[in-house]
Amino acid sequence: MARFEKGNKASPGRPRGVPDKRTQFRELFKPHAPELIKVAVDMALSGDAAALRLCLDRIAPTLKPTTEQAPTQLPTKGSLTDQAAELYRQTAAGKIDLDTAVGLMRILTGRIKIDELTTLEERLTELEKKTNK
Repeated sequence: MARFEKGNKASPGRPRGVPDKRTQFRELFKPHAPELIKVAVDMALSGDAAALRLCLDRIAPTLKPTTEQAPTQLPTKGSLTDQAAELYRQTAAGKIDLDTAVGLMRILTGRIKIDELTTLEERLTELEKKTNK
Protein backbone atom coordinates (compact mmCIF):
# COMPACT_ATOMS: atom_id res chain seq x y z
CA MET A 1 0.00 0.00 0.00
CA ALA A 2 1.41 3.41 -0.92
CA ARG A 3 2.38 5.71 1.88
CA PHE A 4 -0.36 8.32 1.42
CA GLU A 5 -3.19 6.20 0.06
CA LYS A 6 -6.57 6.36 1.72
CA GLY A 7 -6.83 3.82 4.50
CA ASN A 8 -3.08 3.69 5.17
CA LYS A 9 -2.78 3.18 8.95
CA ALA A 10 1.02 3.55 9.03
CA SER A 11 0.87 7.34 9.26
CA PRO A 12 -2.65 8.62 8.90
CA GLY A 13 -1.88 11.99 10.44
CA ARG A 14 -4.44 14.30 11.98
CA PRO A 15 -7.91 13.88 10.46
CA ARG A 16 -9.31 16.83 8.54
CA GLY A 17 -11.26 19.30 10.58
CA VAL A 18 -9.59 18.37 13.88
CA PRO A 19 -7.74 21.47 15.12
CA ASP A 20 -4.14 21.28 16.24
CA LYS A 21 -3.81 21.08 20.06
CA ARG A 22 -1.51 24.11 20.06
CA THR A 23 -4.25 26.12 18.39
CA GLN A 24 -6.73 24.94 21.00
CA PHE A 25 -4.39 25.99 23.82
CA ARG A 26 -3.78 29.39 22.22
CA GLU A 27 -7.52 29.95 22.04
CA LEU A 28 -7.87 29.05 25.73
CA PHE A 29 -5.13 31.52 26.72
CA LYS A 30 -6.27 34.37 24.45
CA PRO A 31 -8.90 35.89 26.76
CA HIS A 32 -6.37 35.86 29.64
CA ALA A 33 -3.39 37.20 27.66
CA PRO A 34 -3.24 40.68 29.26
CA GLU A 35 -3.35 39.23 32.79
CA LEU A 36 -0.78 36.53 31.97
CA ILE A 37 1.58 39.09 30.46
CA LYS A 38 1.21 41.32 33.54
CA VAL A 39 2.00 38.37 35.83
CA ALA A 40 5.09 37.48 33.76
CA VAL A 41 6.30 41.10 33.87
CA ASP A 42 5.65 41.33 37.63
CA MET A 43 7.58 38.08 38.19
CA ALA A 44 10.46 39.37 36.06
CA LEU A 45 10.54 42.65 37.98
CA SER A 46 10.54 40.77 41.30
CA GLY A 47 13.67 38.85 40.26
CA ASP A 48 12.39 35.61 38.69
CA ALA A 49 15.20 34.81 36.26
CA ALA A 50 13.10 32.61 33.98
CA ALA A 51 10.37 35.24 33.68
CA LEU A 52 12.98 37.93 33.09
CA ARG A 53 14.55 35.91 30.29
CA LEU A 54 11.13 35.27 28.74
CA CYS A 55 10.30 38.98 28.79
CA LEU A 56 13.70 40.06 27.45
CA ASP A 57 13.56 37.46 24.68
CA ARG A 58 10.25 38.97 23.55
CA ILE A 59 11.47 42.57 23.81
CA ALA A 60 14.89 42.07 22.20
CA PRO A 61 15.22 38.65 20.52
CA THR A 62 18.66 37.12 20.16
CA LEU A 63 20.43 38.58 17.18
CA LYS A 64 21.32 36.28 14.33
CA PRO A 65 24.92 36.49 13.17
CA THR A 66 25.31 38.51 10.00
CA THR A 67 28.31 39.51 7.98
CA GLU A 68 28.88 42.83 6.35
CA GLN A 69 29.59 43.14 2.65
CA ALA A 70 33.26 42.28 2.28
CA PRO A 71 35.39 44.53 0.09
CA THR A 72 37.16 41.38 -1.11
CA GLN A 73 36.42 40.07 -4.57
CA LEU A 74 36.52 36.49 -5.71
CA PRO A 75 39.68 35.79 -7.71
CA THR A 76 38.85 35.51 -11.42
CA LYS A 77 42.19 34.77 -13.10
CA GLY A 78 43.17 31.25 -14.10
CA SER A 79 41.29 27.99 -13.72
CA LEU A 80 38.83 27.37 -10.93
CA THR A 81 41.57 25.41 -9.15
CA ASP A 82 43.88 28.43 -9.48
CA GLN A 83 41.15 30.70 -8.11
CA ALA A 84 40.64 28.42 -5.10
CA ALA A 85 44.39 28.34 -4.48
CA GLU A 86 44.55 32.16 -4.66
CA LEU A 87 41.68 32.41 -2.20
CA TYR A 88 43.56 30.05 0.13
CA ARG A 89 46.75 32.10 -0.19
CA GLN A 90 44.96 35.37 0.58
CA THR A 91 43.29 33.80 3.62
CA ALA A 92 46.55 32.31 4.89
CA ALA A 93 48.26 35.68 4.46
CA GLY A 94 45.54 37.37 6.51
CA LYS A 95 44.23 39.49 3.64
CA ILE A 96 40.79 37.86 3.86
CA ASP A 97 39.10 36.91 7.14
CA LEU A 98 38.05 33.29 7.54
CA ASP A 99 34.28 33.91 7.42
CA THR A 100 34.59 35.83 4.16
CA ALA A 101 36.90 33.17 2.71
CA VAL A 102 34.42 30.41 3.58
CA GLY A 103 31.62 32.32 1.84
CA LEU A 104 33.75 32.96 -1.24
CA MET A 105 34.82 29.32 -1.34
CA ARG A 106 31.16 28.27 -1.26
CA ILE A 107 30.51 30.50 -4.26
CA LEU A 108 33.49 29.01 -6.05
CA THR A 109 32.41 25.46 -5.18
CA GLY A 110 28.93 26.20 -6.55
CA ARG A 111 30.49 27.43 -9.77
CA ILE A 112 32.55 24.24 -10.04
CA LYS A 113 29.43 22.10 -9.58
CA ILE A 114 27.54 24.07 -12.21
CA ASP A 115 30.44 23.70 -14.65
CA GLU A 116 30.60 19.94 -13.97
CA LEU A 117 26.87 19.51 -14.56
CA THR A 118 27.00 21.60 -17.73
CA THR A 119 29.87 19.50 -19.08
CA LEU A 120 28.08 16.26 -18.22
CA GLU A 121 24.90 17.48 -19.90
CA GLU A 122 26.80 18.42 -23.05
CA ARG A 123 28.57 15.05 -23.14
CA LEU A 124 25.30 13.18 -22.60
CA THR A 125 23.63 15.14 -25.39
CA GLU A 126 26.50 14.26 -27.75
CA LEU A 127 26.28 10.57 -26.80
CA GLU A 128 22.53 10.56 -27.38
CA LYS A 129 23.00 12.13 -30.81
CA LYS A 130 25.58 9.48 -31.76
CA THR A 131 23.42 6.57 -30.58
CA ASN A 132 20.26 7.87 -32.30
CA LYS A 133 21.89 7.97 -35.76
